[in-house]
Amino acid sequence: MTEREAQILIADQLGLSVVSIPNVSVPIGGWNWYEADLIYFRPKSGYLTEVEIKLDYQDFVHDFEKKHYHDDRDVKYFYYAFSHELWESRKTDILNVLADKNPDAGIMTIPTPAFPNLIIRRARPRKGVDRLTPERQMKYMRIGAYKWWKRHSEEVIRRCIEDEYRKVTRNAMGRCK
Repeated sequence: MTEREAQILIADQLGLSVVSIPNVSVPIGGWNWYEADLIYFRPKSGYLTEVEIKLDYQDFVHDFEKKHYHDDRDVKYFYYAFSHELWESRKTDILNVLADKNPDAGIMTIPTPAFPNLIIRRARPRKGVDRLTPERQMKYMRIGAYKWWKRHSEEVIRRCIEDEYRKVTRNAMGRCK
Protein backbone atom coordinates (compact mmCIF):
# COMPACT_ATOMS: atom_id res chain seq x y z
CA MET A 1 0.00 0.00 0.00
CA THR A 2 1.21 3.51 -0.78
CA GLU A 3 0.58 6.72 1.14
CA ARG A 4 -1.62 7.91 -1.72
CA GLU A 5 -3.74 4.76 -1.55
CA ALA A 6 -4.02 5.16 2.23
CA GLN A 7 -5.18 8.77 1.82
CA ILE A 8 -7.87 7.68 -0.64
CA LEU A 9 -9.08 4.83 1.58
CA ILE A 10 -9.29 7.06 4.67
CA ALA A 11 -11.07 9.88 2.80
CA ASP A 12 -13.50 7.39 1.27
CA GLN A 13 -14.32 5.98 4.71
CA LEU A 14 -14.88 9.50 6.09
CA GLY A 15 -17.43 10.20 3.36
CA LEU A 16 -18.56 13.15 1.32
CA SER A 17 -19.69 15.29 4.27
CA VAL A 18 -16.03 15.71 5.24
CA VAL A 19 -13.55 17.95 3.43
CA SER A 20 -10.39 15.82 3.05
CA ILE A 21 -7.18 17.26 1.63
CA PRO A 22 -3.95 15.29 1.05
CA ASN A 23 -0.37 16.53 1.42
CA VAL A 24 -0.87 20.01 2.83
CA SER A 25 2.21 22.11 3.53
CA VAL A 26 1.59 23.69 6.90
CA PRO A 27 3.43 26.93 7.72
CA ILE A 28 4.36 27.19 11.38
CA GLY A 29 6.24 30.47 11.46
CA GLY A 30 8.99 32.02 9.42
CA TRP A 31 10.45 29.59 6.93
CA ASN A 32 9.45 26.60 9.05
CA TRP A 33 6.81 24.21 7.79
CA TYR A 34 5.90 20.55 7.66
CA GLU A 35 3.69 18.49 5.41
CA ALA A 36 0.51 16.95 6.76
CA ASP A 37 -0.26 13.66 5.03
CA LEU A 38 -4.00 14.26 5.25
CA ILE A 39 -6.17 16.88 6.89
CA TYR A 40 -9.92 16.93 7.13
CA PHE A 41 -12.79 18.78 8.71
CA ARG A 42 -16.54 18.72 8.83
CA PRO A 43 -17.81 22.16 7.77
CA LYS A 44 -20.53 22.09 10.45
CA SER A 45 -18.16 21.42 13.35
CA GLY A 46 -15.26 23.38 11.90
CA TYR A 47 -12.52 21.48 13.73
CA LEU A 48 -9.44 20.44 11.77
CA THR A 49 -8.01 16.94 12.10
CA GLU A 50 -4.56 15.89 10.91
CA VAL A 51 -3.69 12.32 9.99
CA GLU A 52 -0.07 11.19 9.81
CA ILE A 53 0.11 8.00 7.75
CA LYS A 54 2.73 5.47 8.76
CA LEU A 55 3.29 2.37 6.67
CA ASP A 56 6.58 1.42 8.32
CA TYR A 57 7.38 1.16 12.02
CA GLN A 58 10.80 2.85 11.74
CA ASP A 59 9.20 5.77 9.89
CA PHE A 60 6.79 6.08 12.82
CA VAL A 61 9.62 6.11 15.39
CA HIS A 62 11.62 8.67 13.35
CA ASP A 63 8.58 10.96 13.26
CA PHE A 64 9.38 12.04 16.82
CA GLU A 65 12.87 13.21 15.82
CA LYS A 66 11.61 15.95 13.51
CA LYS A 67 12.32 19.58 14.33
CA HIS A 68 8.60 20.42 14.14
CA TYR A 69 6.21 17.82 15.38
CA HIS A 70 2.74 18.29 13.88
CA ASP A 71 2.20 21.56 15.70
CA ASP A 72 -0.15 23.47 13.42
CA ARG A 73 -2.24 25.91 15.44
CA ASP A 74 -5.41 24.96 13.51
CA VAL A 75 -5.25 21.22 14.32
CA LYS A 76 -7.70 20.20 17.04
CA TYR A 77 -7.27 16.41 16.66
CA PHE A 78 -4.16 14.48 15.63
CA TYR A 79 -4.11 10.83 14.50
CA TYR A 80 -1.59 8.27 13.39
CA ALA A 81 -2.90 5.91 10.72
CA PHE A 82 -1.32 2.49 10.30
CA SER A 83 -1.96 -0.37 7.93
CA HIS A 84 -3.88 -3.15 9.66
CA GLU A 85 -0.87 -5.45 9.32
CA LEU A 86 1.52 -2.95 10.92
CA TRP A 87 -0.94 -2.22 13.74
CA GLU A 88 -1.49 -5.91 14.51
CA SER A 89 2.21 -6.81 14.38
CA ARG A 90 3.52 -3.79 16.37
CA LYS A 91 0.52 -2.74 18.50
CA THR A 92 2.35 -2.95 21.84
CA ASP A 93 5.40 -1.10 20.52
CA ILE A 94 3.24 1.64 18.97
CA LEU A 95 1.24 2.09 22.17
CA ASN A 96 4.44 2.28 24.24
CA VAL A 97 5.98 4.92 21.96
CA LEU A 98 2.79 6.98 22.00
CA ALA A 99 2.43 6.68 25.78
CA ASP A 100 5.89 8.21 26.08
CA LYS A 101 5.91 10.69 23.18
CA ASN A 102 2.30 11.70 22.45
CA PRO A 103 -0.38 10.12 24.64
CA ASP A 104 -3.05 12.43 23.17
CA ALA A 105 -2.65 11.13 19.61
CA GLY A 106 -5.47 9.09 18.20
CA ILE A 107 -4.91 5.84 16.35
CA MET A 108 -6.63 4.65 13.21
CA THR A 109 -6.07 1.79 10.85
CA ILE A 110 -6.31 2.33 7.13
CA PRO A 111 -9.67 0.84 6.17
CA THR A 112 -9.84 -1.97 3.62
CA PRO A 113 -12.74 -4.26 2.70
CA ALA A 114 -11.27 -6.98 4.93
CA PHE A 115 -10.67 -4.57 7.85
CA PRO A 116 -13.15 -1.68 7.58
CA ASN A 117 -12.68 -0.22 11.09
CA LEU A 118 -11.13 3.21 11.00
CA ILE A 119 -10.79 4.57 14.54
CA ILE A 120 -8.94 2.44 17.08
CA ARG A 121 -8.48 5.17 19.69
CA ARG A 122 -9.98 8.65 19.58
CA ALA A 123 -7.59 11.60 19.72
CA ARG A 124 -7.82 13.90 22.70
CA PRO A 125 -8.69 17.43 21.60
CA ARG A 126 -5.87 19.92 21.80
CA LYS A 127 -6.61 22.75 24.19
CA GLY A 128 -6.89 26.30 22.91
CA VAL A 129 -7.72 25.36 19.33
CA ASP A 130 -10.76 27.16 17.97
CA ARG A 131 -13.15 26.16 15.23
CA LEU A 132 -12.06 27.16 11.77
CA THR A 133 -13.78 30.36 10.73
CA PRO A 134 -15.61 30.24 7.40
CA GLU A 135 -12.63 32.14 5.94
CA ARG A 136 -10.15 29.53 7.24
CA GLN A 137 -12.37 26.72 5.95
CA MET A 138 -12.36 28.40 2.53
CA LYS A 139 -8.57 28.64 2.69
CA TYR A 140 -8.31 24.88 3.16
CA MET A 141 -10.97 24.15 0.55
CA ARG A 142 -9.07 26.37 -1.88
CA ILE A 143 -5.91 24.32 -1.24
CA GLY A 144 -7.90 21.15 -1.89
CA ALA A 145 -9.37 22.57 -5.08
CA TYR A 146 -5.91 23.47 -6.35
CA LYS A 147 -4.69 19.96 -5.62
CA TRP A 148 -7.52 17.78 -6.95
CA TRP A 149 -6.40 17.76 -10.56
CA LYS A 150 -2.79 17.08 -9.65
CA ARG A 151 -3.74 13.90 -7.77
CA HIS A 152 -4.61 12.10 -10.98
CA SER A 153 -3.01 14.24 -13.68
CA GLU A 154 0.03 12.01 -14.13
CA GLU A 155 -2.18 8.98 -14.68
CA VAL A 156 -4.49 10.80 -17.10
CA ILE A 157 -1.60 12.31 -19.07
CA ARG A 158 0.11 8.92 -19.27
CA ARG A 159 -3.10 7.30 -20.54
CA CYS A 160 -3.58 10.04 -23.16
CA ILE A 161 -0.03 9.61 -24.40
CA GLU A 162 -0.48 5.83 -24.56
CA ASP A 163 -3.79 6.24 -26.45
CA GLU A 164 -2.21 8.63 -28.94
CA TYR A 165 0.72 6.25 -29.36
CA ARG A 166 -1.67 3.36 -30.06
CA LYS A 167 -3.55 5.43 -32.67
CA VAL A 168 -0.33 6.47 -34.39
CA THR A 169 0.94 2.88 -34.31
CA ARG A 170 -2.35 1.54 -35.72
CA ASN A 171 -2.37 4.15 -38.48
CA ALA A 172 1.25 3.42 -39.34
CA MET A 173 0.59 -0.32 -39.43
CA GLY A 174 -2.43 0.26 -41.69
CA ARG A 175 -0.22 2.07 -44.16
CA CYS A 176 2.31 -0.78 -44.14
CA LYS A 177 -0.14 -3.36 -45.47
